[in-house]
Amino acid sequence: MKRGWLRPTHEGAKLARMGRWKAVVWAASWVLSLSCSSNDHDFEGNSGGAGGSAGTGGGGAAGSNAGGTSAGGKSGSGGQGGDGNGGVGAEAGQGGSAGGVSGGCGDGTLAAGAEPEACDDGNTEEGDGCDAACAVETGWSCDGEPSVCTDIDECEADTVSCDANASCANTEGAYECACRAGFLGDGKACVAYPLVAGSDHTCLLAATGGVSCWGYNEEGELGNGAILTSAAPVAVLNVSDAIQMSSLFYHTCVLRRNGGVQCWGEGDFGQLGVGNIDRSTPVDVPGLTTAIQVSAGDGHSCALLADGTVRCWGDNQVSQYGDDTTDNSDMPVQASNLSNVVQIAAGAGHTCALSKEGAVDCWGRNDKGQTGAVTEFEPLTATPLPSRVPGLDADVVQLASGYVHTCALLRDNTVKCWGSNELAQLAEAATVTTTYTPVVIANLGKDIVQIAAGHFHTCVLLEDSTVQCWGRNAQGQLGADPVKTPTSIVPVSVSGLPGPVLQLTAGYGHTCALLESEDIYCWGDDYYGQLGDGKLEVESFTPVKVQGLPAL
Repeated sequence: MKRGWLRPTHEGAKLARMGRWKAVVWAASWVLSLSCSSNDHDFEGNSGGAGGSAGTGGGGAAGSNAGGTSAGGKSGSGGQGGDGNGGVGAEAGQGGSAGGVSGGCGDGTLAAGAEPEACDDGNTEEGDGCDAACAVETGWSCDGEPSVCTDIDECEADTVSCDANASCANTEGAYECACRAGFLGDGKACVAYPLVAGSDHTCLLAATGGVSCWGYNEEGELGNGAILTSAAPVAVLNVSDAIQMSSLFYHTCVLRRNGGVQCWGEGDFGQLGVGNIDRSTPVDVPGLTTAIQVSAGDGHSCALLADGTVRCWGDNQVSQYGDDTTDNSDMPVQASNLSNVVQIAAGAGHTCALSKEGAVDCWGRNDKGQTGAVTEFEPLTATPLPSRVPGLDADVVQLASGYVHTCALLRDNTVKCWGSNELAQLAEAATVTTTYTPVVIANLGKDIVQIAAGHFHTCVLLEDSTVQCWGRNAQGQLGADPVKTPTSIVPVSVSGLPGPVLQLTAGYGHTCALLESEDIYCWGDDYYGQLGDGKLEVESFTPVKVQGLPAL
């Protein structure tokens, strides 16, 4: 985006240049010149060199080929001295630049002296915490002799430079930052996905904190104080410090810089947090001051708090709160048994949470398997408490909830989905209408950067910045002619996008993409002007440019 979106040479070396006997004599005289006692010499030497012949002297026995702590100090130093009358056996030791008196990096013993070793784990391999020069590698801690090196968990130690809106994953000797779902960036700096689609409206979050929306407005979805549909972007009133935004149906919510949440649009079930009434301008959700993400479903909304817990409000008829109750509340209620949550995704009547460990738990409506929960005998039509999705105990990095299906992006860049497949939203054959176990989306062919779940279709942004979609296509939301392709279990490549795509969002019958150029292109249903091209009641399976956008 263009704006705001982002070693010394040792004495022993002489031995390498001398002949066999000159080397022995030189080494013997050098050793004797040091302070020594009787025939057993203990010296801490420099680095050893290439192995040589055993030395003899004064009737002494042959020097040992293996350096020990006598007459050489280390493996790789001079051999054991002979027991003869005053003679000293010497030889070139193993390793290093020369022999006689020196140990070497990789012998498992810590050298002292002018160039002390910080670690020595008995080898000279890189990447195990102690490098070839016996220095401690970044991200490791080494101790003992021989040294034992352990990886430092920078994430646990909180010594990382990840953005507040990024997750941290420890790796061997390092760590990785990744922007949480709903945010763009390299993990060191993250900004919210600025584009969201509701059922029949679309909204854009500007870097300034303001919001513009277009499309359907009969419940106040556009937040401009009116209830008139608009095919062109209009400014949402009283929003100036938004940093993240969410919509799925007929209401929209934003996260404010101060940790608060504002919502507007349909409020029949208390999803706005202010009673069962629609609001055409944003209202503050009570009791939220430390939110770090908001997710708007159908009749309910949820917020992720800084402490890793989740609060939900609005419709609770099918246990959308995840607290084993079914009473509605316009005050946020804490979901049970959740901690270390890093992302939430609300669907029509269900919600899913992604943990720091990469596991997924879901709760709420489950008549189509969207929470993945089953009992020993039969599926649950509602899941009253957060339940682990089968097979998703780790490695998930992003979630997306549609109307009655849910998808997860894994660390290996594959996508798995579960729930309803009645309109091919899981890319499965028509004989499969529901699955409680996540299935892998085949035929994508390239790594996935982002997933976007619409009501009955799913789209992915690929590594090469192109887009593929599958599922229902009655309005052309897959980017294909709906007459020829009313649904598709095979991902369809969206053509007609004039540049690389940064982000996707999907609604009921339309899909939109934010390009690197900061232009927005939408395709599919335009009955209420949700494509933003200034027209009404005109479908287009070819992407059209949104007109009249404010500066990002």
